[in-house]
Amino acid sequence: MTSNSLSLFTSSATNQYSAALHYYLQAGAVCSDFFNKAVPPDVYTDQVIKRMIKCCSLLNCHTQVAILCQFLREIDYKTAFKSLQEQNSHDAMDSYYDYIWDVTILEYLTCILPSTYLILEANFYGLDFHFVYFLNKLKTR
Repeated sequence: MTSNSLSLFTSSATNQYSAALHYYLQAGAVCSDFFNKAVPPDVYTDQVIKRMIKCCSLLNCHTQVAILCQFLREIDYKTAFKSLQEQNSHDAMDSYYDYIWDVTILEYLTCILPSTYLILEANFYGLDFHFVYFLNKLKTR
């Protein structure tokens, strides 16, 4: 499948963004032996990834939007930052943070998360509370 055939999956007229996203993922799975191999670059082009971002955004899966922004040839920081600010996210936000690898997005994320959230995360991951407190103090200077 090429990006031209994938463009048929986004149906703006019927607003079936969930189904469109399903077909984008299915196309990648088929071309990569269910993601055991790399997805060929002609399947997930920037154009296709932008459509996946649009689907996730309209489905209020804002953390997924930020993750997909990392796959673009030039990371779309504006879209990633805007999506991470959204309050009404319908995805498993915390579960997806492990998949953010871009340092700029990670730094932004630590700036917008409340300090109490960071402390809870530190406890969950077994980090020293005093270390996290120190990092928070540095951040607020």
